[in-house]
Amino acid sequence: MLLGTKYKIESDDLNVILSKKRISKETGEEYWESLRFYKNIHNAREDFIDLEINHTGLKDLDTICQKVDELKKMINRVVNDES
Repeated sequence: MLLGTKYKIESDDLNVILSKKRISKETGEEYWESLRFYKNIHNAREDFIDLEINHTGLKDLDTICQKVDELKKMINRVVNDES
């Protein structure tokens, strides 16, 4: 399940995995790097939201609120696309 253009959540038999798209310095090819492993989708989603909010640098409340609104819209699109 893609979350925007930089992240995805997928699973194997044991874990839910949050991955981030990277570009190899040697070849210039894109690949997915597994960042974290979770026991359920809820924990992965919450951690993804925290990561994105932290990337704002917590500069001010307006910036954080804009990021939260952006994430809500993205998650709703993903949920609607999966339905």
